[in-house]
Amino acid sequence: MDYRHHDTMLRWLEGRLSETEHRAFEAEMNRSGVLRAEVEALRVLRREMQDSLEASALGAVQPHLADRVLNRVLQRAAAPRSVFADELALWLGQIFRPVAIAGALVALLLAGYNIRLSQSFATESTTAEAMLGLPPVSAASVYDLDMFAAQTAVTP
Repeated sequence: MDYRHHDTMLRWLEGRLSETEHRAFEAEMNRSGVLRAEVEALRVLRREMQDSLEASALGAVQPHLADRVLNRVLQRAAAPRSVFADELALWLGQIFRPVAIAGALVALLLAGYNIRLSQSFATESTTAEAMLGLPPVSAASVYDLDMFAAQTAVTP
């Protein structure tokens, strides 16, 4: 490739040559088949790059994922909701509210009972051990564990 003509070729493709330069360059292209091939290759490359630029620009203009998700959520929120689902939610809330309150009360009572029971241990236990009614874990209690007693298929 003859690099001395690149600037002239680019200006010719963009239409920025003066009238005299334009005539001189076209006359040289008519004489040289190599120059015509170079100009055509440069024209094809330029067209492909412009097409690629337009395609990437179109991709960049599309909304981002977060915007599309937010739009979809807003569309679903604006959609009419089933009256049955609303009534079912209210009914379940009325039924299970007393059960949840009673369950929380029972859990608090059991935690208090376990804390009171943990005060009878010889060593001090953590809050979690006290609330769950677990004996305090120490190195001595770990050595006392009989790992093979729980497994019936293993005989020592």
